Amino acid sequence: MRGFKERFEIFNLIKSNTKLKLNQIIIMKLLLMIVTLIPPMLYKILIDDVIVKQKLSYLKIVVILYIALFLIESLILYYKTYKENLVYNKLSYDIKTTLFKFCIYEKNDFTERFENADIKNRLDNDVESMVNFVQIQIVECIIEVVQLLISAALLISINYKLAFISFLVVPTSFIISKKIKNNISKETKEYQKKFYSYENWLQKTLLGWKEVKALNIEDDVCNDFTKRWNGLKSHYVKKTVNTDLGYILSSFNNFFVKKLSIYCIGGVFVYYSLTTIGQVLMFIKYFQLLFNSIETINGYDIKFSSEKILIYRVLEFLKLAKNSKEQTISKNTFENMNIKIENLYFKYPNSSNFVLKNLKLLIKEGEKIAILGESGCGKSTLAKLILGLYDDYEGNIYIGGKDIREVKDTELYSNISAIMQDTMLFNISIKENLRIASSEATESQIVEACKIADIHDFIVTLPQGYDTVIGKNGTKLSGGQRQKIAIARALIKDAPILIFDESTSALDREAERTIINELNKISKNKTVIIISHRESTIEYCKRIVKLNELNEL
Repeated sequence: MRGFKERFEIFNLIKSNTKLKLNQIIIMKLLLMIVTLIPPMLYKILIDDVIVKQKLSYLKIVVILYIALFLIESLILYYKTYKENLVYNKLSYDIKTTLFKFCIYEKNDFTERFENADIKNRLDNDVESMVNFVQIQIVECIIEVVQLLISAALLISINYKLAFISFLVVPTSFIISKKIKNNISKETKEYQKKFYSYENWLQKTLLGWKEVKALNIEDDVCNDFTKRWNGLKSHYVKKTVNTDLGYILSSFNNFFVKKLSIYCIGGVFVYYSLTTIGQVLMFIKYFQLLFNSIETINGYDIKFSSEKILIYRVLEFLKLAKNSKEQTISKNTFENMNIKIENLYFKYPNSSNFVLKNLKLLIKEGEKIAILGESGCGKSTLAKLILGLYDDYEGNIYIGGKDIREVKDTELYSNISAIMQDTMLFNISIKENLRIASSEATESQIVEACKIADIHDFIVTLPQGYDTVIGKNGTKLSGGQRQKIAIARALIKDAPILIFDESTSALDREAERTIINELNKISKNKTVIIISHRESTIEYCKRIVKLNELNEL
């Protein structure tokens, strides 16, 4: 089989990224295969000795052996099934855990290179395809090849002339499946590409449902949906037709090539006394095993052609995860909280224009600084760079004398609390959302943070208070209420650096002033960076920096 080399190359890549152990499973399956090779021999004895030669004393031995084989087979099957469930579930868990941790710890540019729907499919469906690959394309394939070779050897030992004639029909299956396998691989690749594009479009469309209604573009969206599904349908039909054609041709081989040919040839051999009936029936049993192995391997070959693209998608992430730096949690290892930016140049992936150019800035520990500027001048980008969400920039960003690209992400994040424009709230209770910042936060700390953020009075009016579930991304709250909870969450984290990136843009002037005044009381020893395009936001800052489109300060 031509794909064996590719299979083991993939398997070696999987082994290098996991602690996969298949020895016991392979041994159990080999023992099970040996047990299945014995019944045809007993069948020959039953026909030739018990029935034809009337040796009834053999009958008792045959029956006892059949019962013994049944019991042995059952025990082996039970243990094999137990080990398979254990090993393959662990493999799935290990790969998904590795990939999930990798995705969580990766920089922000990772989510810009890969769509959310694509990441979700790789973590879920594609990982299961990889587990199936190990189970079928490696373990089962090895067993089928061994069974094929042993069956061939037994056929030769029974009657080499009959075996030689029978072997002439074997190449038929390989010839027929070759072209189908290539067609399936091509169509599957095209289908998967279009399907992931559709899934990503669907996810974004459903998330933007309100905008679709507001813009009155329901018909356009529905037409786009139909167009995308028609494109998917044509590739799916071609893929399915090629796959079904492969199975139909295998069935044709099974009936016409395998059964009719051997029955006819075996009958001729018995007629001319070149063999016995029992030998022919035993020969047919082993030939069926041989041919079943060939058909199974062909089926695996077709399946591999259609699924290997999914496996390579998982391997791509595993390779990225292996090259990603290990994350460990450590706190307060900076000598101070001075932030120094030197000759900073940055442009987003797939963009030729620099958002930040030759930027220089020093923010001292405990300083309250406001960064103002019009939309698009790079204020939010600067916040993301200080947070370490991107590291593909020229120049340097230092905190406490350390280049943040050389600092563990967890160390960096533990020292910075950030409230961004697009703050994310989870579909859990208010209290649980707040405790994300610190799982050890007490009730009094939570209430105090909410009072400072001017949201406590609203929360206590809710029927379930702090236990109220707020919906996906806080959809049961107003924009201002979401921002206030995000501010409270940042305060609970109690990091030495606070970054506010347009975090009060949804608040009215009075609410904004109340929060700023409270922040002024509790942040005397903290470094505070307020990013805004509204000058009213930065009344309490001791220093104001204006950033224009040329990044001039």
